[in-house]
Amino acid sequence: MEEIWKSACKKIQIPDSTATSWLAKIKARMSSDSGRIFHNWSDIVESKAPYLGNVNELLVFAVCFQYFEFDVKKGCAEENCKAFREFCSEAGYKDETNIKKIERLLGNENVEPYDGFEQDMQILQDLDLIVLGLPEDEYKNYTQLVRKEYSHLSDVSYKSMRLKILQTFLTIPTIYATDTFREKFEEKARFNIKSEIEDLKKHSCNKFFSVKGIDIALQYFERIGHEAKAVVPQHRLRKFAASDPQLLAALHRQGKIVLTPCKNLPGKSTASYDDRFILQLAVEFDAAVVSNDNFNDLINESPAFKKVIESRVIGYTWCKDMFMLPKDPYGRSGPNLATILNRS
Repeated sequence: MEEIWKSACKKIQIPDSTATSWLAKIKARMSSDSGRIFHNWSDIVESKAPYLGNVNELLVFAVCFQYFEFDVKKGCAEENCKAFREFCSEAGYKDETNIKKIERLLGNENVEPYDGFEQDMQILQDLDLIVLGLPEDEYKNYTQLVRKEYSHLSDVSYKSMRLKILQTFLTIPTIYATDTFREKFEEKARFNIKSEIEDLKKHSCNKFFSVKGIDIALQYFERIGHEAKAVVPQHRLRKFAASDPQLLAALHRQGKIVLTPCKNLPGKSTASYDDRFILQLAVEFDAAVVSNDNFNDLINESPAFKKVIESRVIGYTWCKDMFMLPKDPYGRSGPNLATILNRS
């Protein structure tokens, strides 16, 4: 990437000293040591080097300054255009036409598109999307790094946002705008995206609140002749607090959801401890509990709780969309599933 940068600078007669000092400045700003997790020099700029050999110098500068400043919470086009102008000023570069072209590529919409802008922009966007078409292990690493960049979001909010983005990619005819990138990455990108969507929608092994999973579990018990209720914290009815708020609201209207009590006080919201509420319902209705929680913190709270925890809690698992219960929730020596579910 260093040679590509130097070559681009040489084409527009940037002094070697300025080219060298600004390359160091960009790399330092985008260093992973500076807190950049994925949008760093190595992952977001150097990784594009193999595809920059035949592009014009405008695109090289756009690639290098595109993420000079980066913030997941807001766009940084203005700051990146400012940084590029500082570079031009130090270099004594005064070709305003080219400067404005690069600013347009960096996201300055106050600048009119130039002849050839659409083609350049398609290449720039495809370069950003290379990561979608990487081998599976590299793509998996990318998804983990991006999740860390959005650490300020809860799992529910992040996965909801991520799902919308990924599903949008699958609705468009082609992910890549140019033939070169489409031929090389399209098929693999679609495979990776579908795999990630499947992972995000799994009902176990993550903290995503899956309403579809609740519905499947409720239907399971209805099919085998048992009344079932799902105990859900009240705040899950809020927007972005569950995978499918509309389905959750429908289940609640049908009487299949029991909401744990919640108080909204000035400046704060408080909710009842849902584990305790689940056990209270099990005691009052002589019901079994389906949960992977051991309820260790509540086992000695009351004899009634202790009895439920030691004889009527059933763990569960998933195989894709198949809800599964063990035949022997307490092992060989404990009550089996049929005994727990069909107590008279």
